[in-house]
Amino acid sequence: MDGERYGPVFMRAARYIVRVYNRHLADMLLTASQHAILEALGKSGPIALQDLADELVVERSALQRTLQPLKKTGLVRSLTDSNERRRPLYQLTDEGRSLLESSAARVCSAEAEIEQLFDRSDIPAVRDGLVPVANAFREKVESIS
Repeated sequence: MDGERYGPVFMRAARYIVRVYNRHLADMLLTASQHAILEALGKSGPIALQDLADELVVERSALQRTLQPLKKTGLVRSLTDSNERRRPLYQLTDEGRSLLESSAARVCSAEAEIEQLFDRSDIPAVRDGLVPVANAFREKVESIS
């Protein structure tokens, strides 16, 4: 095999990209992980914790830890699932939706910084090449269900 293995390269690149997003979102008191949760909730509407974890490809326990500050600050709320009363559903509050909308400029500036690392025309190809990898876990979970 020529060069480094895929895993370490992908992990290093992912950590760098997360740092860029964290820096751009810091003054909004959001991390990249929290922003990803807000985005997923903004797209999905009320969703069960496990479904959200599957969507984001994170462990349920890690998701719960990241959700707690969002709930405490009133950006996310939980409600009772009418079909399964013991299973909470999570959704954005109006404040969460507002913060998500106002964070768009920060996310765009983070992406502009990331684009400076590449020839701008390469970015869609890199992203599109990684989409199948990023979606593989989700598809695997769906096929089991």
